[in-house]
Amino acid sequence: MTTKREALIERVQALPEELLEEMMSVLDAILSLHGHGYFATPSELAEIDRGLAEADRGEFVDPLLVEEELAKFRR
Repeated sequence: MTTKREALIERVQALPEELLEEMMSVLDAILSLHGHGYFATPSELAEIDRGLAEADRGEFVDPLLVEEELAKFRR
C-alpha cells in the first residue's frame, strides 16, 4: 500500500462517526457510478439484520396490509 493511501486511511479512521457516515454515503455514490455496485451503510445493515431476525421469529406483516400499501402507488 502506498504511503499516501496509508496516511489517508489513518486520517479517516480518526474521524468522528457522523462524518464517517457522510463519507461512506459519498463513497458509495462514487463507486455506484463506476460500476462497483451498492454498499449498504452500517445503519442499513442493522435494519437488514433486524428484519432477518424478525423473519426468523416468524414475524411477518399481514399480506392484506402490504396489498393496501402497494395499492396506494398503483394508478
